[in-house]
Amino acid sequence: MMSEHKIITLPGTMPLGKRIRGVSREISMWLASLEEPYDAGKDVVHLAGCERDGCYRYHYTLDRSVKDPGEEKAGTPV
Repeated sequence: MMSEHKIITLPGTMPLGKRIRGVSREISMWLASLEEPYDAGKDVVHLAGCERDGCYRYHYTLDRSVKDPGEEKAGTPV
């Protein structure tokens, strides 16, 4: 089983727009590769930390079943 945390490292000279696209692409590939599928209705990806030491290093974690499925329907009339 793949780890439920991910570190993404990008060059320190990379412009912000390219970093955003690069991180988004890496997260999408990571979530698609998980043995237990990612459930967007229940699971949450968190940015756990960020470092800059000649490069950008982003630490992400995946929390399973964090969202309560009833939360979205709570305000909906029956």
